[in-house]
Amino acid sequence: MSLVQIKRVIKTMLFFVVLFVFYVLVVPVFRDKSIERVSKEYSEFSKETFDVIFTGSSVMMNAIYPLQLYEDYGISSFNLGCGSQRLASSYYLIKQALREQKPDLVVLDVYMVGATDMPEGFTHYVTDSLHYPEKIQMILDVLPRDRWIDFVYDLGAYHSRWDNLTVDDFSNKESIYRRGTYGAKIHYFAQEFESFGTISTKKKKLPESQEMYLRKIIKLCQDNNVDIMLTLMPLDYSKVAGEIDRSQWQLYWNAVQDIADEYNVEYLNFMYHYDELNLDKMKDTDGGTHLNAYGAAKLTKYMGKYLKEHYKLQDVRQNPRYDFMETDLLQFKQTLEQLELVEETDIDTYLNLLKNMSKNEYAIVVAVKDIQGYSLKIDTIDKLKKIGFVHSNILLEKKYHSFIGGVGIEESVIEKYGNDEAIEYSTSIGDRKIEITSETLNTGNESKIVIGNTDYSKNIRGLNFVVIDKKSGEIIDSVAFDTHVPEMTCYR
Repeated sequence: MSLVQIKRVIKTMLFFVVLFVFYVLVVPVFRDKSIERVSKEYSEFSKETFDVIFTGSSVMMNAIYPLQLYEDYGISSFNLGCGSQRLASSYYLIKQALREQKPDLVVLDVYMVGATDMPEGFTHYVTDSLHYPEKIQMILDVLPRDRWIDFVYDLGAYHSRWDNLTVDDFSNKESIYRRGTYGAKIHYFAQEFESFGTISTKKKKLPESQEMYLRKIIKLCQDNNVDIMLTLMPLDYSKVAGEIDRSQWQLYWNAVQDIADEYNVEYLNFMYHYDELNLDKMKDTDGGTHLNAYGAAKLTKYMGKYLKEHYKLQDVRQNPRYDFMETDLLQFKQTLEQLELVEETDIDTYLNLLKNMSKNEYAIVVAVKDIQGYSLKIDTIDKLKKIGFVHSNILLEKKYHSFIGGVGIEESVIEKYGNDEAIEYSTSIGDRKIEITSETLNTGNESKIVIGNTDYSKNIRGLNFVVIDKKSGEIIDSVAFDTHVPEMTCYR
């Protein structure tokens, strides 16, 4: 080989190396980081790990917690749900899962069975996470030819995000709402809804394209000797949600039963079973569409029992190959704990949650700004005492007090009270220095909780809290309660 040829080979190799590095390191920065997409954590697991695959739209993503199924029933599973997932998308996700995971069972939610469109944003939720060859197959199948390149070459679709990039785009971390959840989305937002709606038993033929994909999914599973179960999650079945009039889509959801019967597959339609879940209409959903963590815990428990009774699924809890799930389960529970805390807006409930958090894992810092608050009551003070601030009765006095508190930082609880004066305290967690300041209205009117070089205090009148994960150093929460007004308004 001549010197010229060698140089050409080297240049060609360098070109492909640069291209590979660009695709691996640069393109992911520009991808949409929506928490509604299919979880990227699926790709982190070995093949043939999961015995059950859940898939469907956001109602599925919010409803099934795989790690709870593992803890309660020993089921190994992953939730491939995502926002507004169409049946065409479900088909290719299931096709990929059958190839890579070889599951015993696929559980498909049919909420979107009436949707005939393929919005590009929702399609990206799936194609950005699909592997080859299913990614190419889906793109060629569901998208017009002039859009193919933007779905194969991600930067083509996302190059316009230059102006919208944030620090989070350069992080490889999944959002805490999806982190370590095996694909589920966790949230605690609760909003009351009146009822599950008026249920109709009428039926209407499915849109042609949707019936085609539903049949393809069932046949795909059966051809691969994999059980498939259909389901419809509990929700307000009469509500109009965007362009979906659920009172009309009930006819589609009922018609699914005929197809399920034709193929002899189970269809767990919660339109007719929601009362078995004992869902609290005030607490367990976000207003009748998605289950929150309280509702999902109930649904997951019910689903696990149902699957165990209807399918032969192994209990992997005694299998050493699945020991990693024990570690993941602990992290999952910690995530639940953290999210319940950061979404709480009632001070008394918030203090109860802080009381239950391990002081070995978390540090709690509190500082008063302006005034400790004349609306504080003995019940709230009792909760502060249970956290460790045993002398907090002084805060009930109807005069100005500064206050600095810390739990889980030093061997003993940090508890410093001042009169109408500014007070300061310095400490550290590991090698991170913490500077805390509490100033009353007349002595500076400021609250500071500086960790490293950043002040995390909300600096709002009343009690300002910061909660720190001692192991990771991550700030779990920064919140303030204006305890000088009866509402004790929460600020985040």
